[in-house]
Amino acid sequence: MIQTDYRRPLNQWSQYVPRELTEEDKGDVMESDRMGRFVKDVTPAMEAALQQNEIINVFRNDWEQLNPGKSMMSERQETYLKEYQSFQDLHYSKDKQIICEDWHATIPGLVGVSCVEQMSYDVRLRNMSRIMMVPSLVLMWNYQDPIHPRLLLESPDDCFVFRFNPVNPNIVAGGCISGRIVIWDLTQYYGRLAMTESSIQMKKLSFLSSLVEDNEGKIPVVQPVASTHIDFGHSSCVTDLQWLLPPYVVDRQGRVTEDSVKPEEEECHQIISCAGDDHFLVWDITPQKPRRGAAPEAESHDKDRWQLLNHNWRPVIRIFLPSRAAGIPYSICQFRLKNAKKDSKGGGEVEESGEKTKTTAPEMADDVTKSPVSIYAGTQAGDVLFTDLRVRRDSDTNRTVLCELHEQQVHAAPIRSICISPFFDDMVLTVGGFRFAVWKVGIKWEPLMVSAEAPARRTSGAWSLSRPSMFFIGRQDGSVEVWDMLDRAQEPLLSQNLSGVEVTSLNIKKLGRRQVLSVSDNSGNLHLLEIPLVLSQLDGDEQQMLENLFKRETTRQEIQAKKRAERQAAEEKTGEAPPPESAEPPEKSQDHPGGSAAGLVQMAQDDFDGQSVYDGYLETEGRLVNQLAGAKDTGTNESGV
Repeated sequence: MIQTDYRRPLNQWSQYVPRELTEEDKGDVMESDRMGRFVKDVTPAMEAALQQNEIINVFRNDWEQLNPGKSMMSERQETYLKEYQSFQDLHYSKDKQIICEDWHATIPGLVGVSCVEQMSYDVRLRNMSRIMMVPSLVLMWNYQDPIHPRLLLESPDDCFVFRFNPVNPNIVAGGCISGRIVIWDLTQYYGRLAMTESSIQMKKLSFLSSLVEDNEGKIPVVQPVASTHIDFGHSSCVTDLQWLLPPYVVDRQGRVTEDSVKPEEEECHQIISCAGDDHFLVWDITPQKPRRGAAPEAESHDKDRWQLLNHNWRPVIRIFLPSRAAGIPYSICQFRLKNAKKDSKGGGEVEESGEKTKTTAPEMADDVTKSPVSIYAGTQAGDVLFTDLRVRRDSDTNRTVLCELHEQQVHAAPIRSICISPFFDDMVLTVGGFRFAVWKVGIKWEPLMVSAEAPARRTSGAWSLSRPSMFFIGRQDGSVEVWDMLDRAQEPLLSQNLSGVEVTSLNIKKLGRRQVLSVSDNSGNLHLLEIPLVLSQLDGDEQQMLENLFKRETTRQEIQAKKRAERQAAEEKTGEAPPPESAEPPEKSQDHPGGSAAGLVQMAQDDFDGQSVYDGYLETEGRLVNQLAGAKDTGTNESGV
């Protein structure tokens, strides 16, 4: 071993101050011919780059322009719904059922949920004394605070449905299990609901002061400003209610009219509610004139509008459904309203001196003009009803009833959800039982699409806000299905399990740049799921492709209906008994064939005819066997054997 010194290379000097030219050197460089030639050479390229920045959006998302579409569906991490936020209150919503949810129109991320006890009617009667002592609340959540609700809306009874006013979201209408309608006014709580910067800073610094914690811990409880009397409401639980969008209103004769106010002054002040008592109630939240003999305080103009309304609130009109031949009630459980688009050529609106004049819908059924307000409803028996707000006076009962009602049945269980497509006004999604169906309003033969039976009941549905052919379905086993009608119709595009409890409602909302799917379940939880880009990005000309699909399906149904009518006419002409099916298919459940009386009779007749044919076949076969046996015996005797 040789002992030598190894000298490894090291940095002996370190430069930490940049070298700069003097002012004289900088001036010489800038005035040199070399710098002039350089600037002259790069000037065209710089001008072109600046022009491109003005013409082309350099901040665009190039990934969206690539349009990955269905090629990305193989990547699991990019297609599954990711949980963005969840809400549950240990005191007010735990172990309760979220029966309804609705989003605020102007405050981003504000959602309300209605929590009710999970009890049947008999159990509720036995525990009525305990239920009356527990307040019924509607919780207002803001996604920035998932721990504490921002407001508590107290209801006199369990609130099974509520809706924000679409024009003035500070007004909330709710329907109770007792049949009453209640109104809340949230105007003075707008700052707390919106969670301004001051409230957020106080919450961040709440650990520094116990006083701040005490103030934040007190959740305001809002009492109803108006409620209906139990004698003037529904006789059963309010199952659904909707605000009638302006400019249309319903008068006391049931006619649909247009307000004469200016468009910027339009208000949404009428509510339509339904229950299991087979009629709609129209409510107006504007104070009505007090009747003669009313109390002096009710006639005072200094009283608040809600106090005047609370004293005199009665329905504007009761609109009954046409009675069935068998006398079976409809028992509506869900409905949606759709306003018709104004026709500039037709007589929908007449302008004189810059003001709108009132136009009325037809009063009698003989008038072929339809009402501008359409109703799509679902019943407890699984029927889907299509009608509009045209009414007539029934001569037998002296009631105001709807003029025309189209009834179809595909579901074998109550309709749990009705959704109108945001892209097509005449396309409706209904969910009930183990199936869902997609309808096109105006086609009276059958729906455009009917799903197969699922392993668990389907309980809710919602259309996508950005893709016309996509919708989401919730199931009883806690799963959420994603369907794309252009991709596949026999199975969902995606099925994801969230929890082991029933999904009660689905809603889609945009929060900034992301789309969020809100999922309510049967245990009091509200989940916000972020929809991935693949499921929210529009894939080509999807809307036109869906329109072409609807046209082909409509043509196919028309041809089938025409053939059925021709076959029936030919059989009637030849004198044979016509088949039970007509141009319109019988209204019976497809989940359980023969669900109706006519279906059971037809099944029994088919079985009898089949048995008769089979008995005739056995008789003919026996004769042939006997003839063959007799011929064989005769041949044997002649041969002498």
